[in-house]
Amino acid sequence: MQPPSRTSRSETLPSPAPSVAPPAVASASAHDDPYGIPPLCREQILEGTWHPEDGVPPGYRVATRANVPRLVAGAVTLGILWFLTVPTVLSASDETAALPALVPLAGPFIAIETTGARETDAYWLLLNGLGQVAGASLLASSVLAPDAVLDRIYDRKAPGVTTHVAPMVGPNRAGLMAGGRF
Repeated sequence: MQPPSRTSRSETLPSPAPSVAPPAVASASAHDDPYGIPPLCREQILEGTWHPEDGVPPGYRVATRANVPRLVAGAVTLGILWFLTVPTVLSASDETAALPALVPLAGPFIAIETTGARETDAYWLLLNGLGQVAGASLLASSVLAPDAVLDRIYDRKAPGVTTHVAPMVGPNRAGLMAGGRF
């Protein structure tokens, strides 16, 4: 038996395809997308580069939602700084003088005066108060200035929507399987 003939590496590799210019973007047809969304709009939506000035693509509507990262950042900042004042007040030598520090936002500023805080203590109370104000500002701005986002309008009568349920049987198991195309 003869060993297989050896060929050089260049003979076994396919030749590279000739370079071709990319085709121009054609208009969307019903076959491409059941909702008729043009391809460029679809790319903007998927990449998250849509802005309200761009207009609303077919099959979508504009909705407003709170900016969640800003909301979380504000709530965490305000909450942590406010909860850090509780052990500070409880460990103070004069609890009644430090009690105003428990008031969110204005408390640390009031406590500077009521406790007679000097340099270092006043500095930390001032930072705590400014941090609480910053957290409350983030929290309020996320709710009062919501972001405009695109929401897909789902039409149950859209072409191509199918669902099915089928039995599923396997070794030592049985059940139902559900699937579909949306």
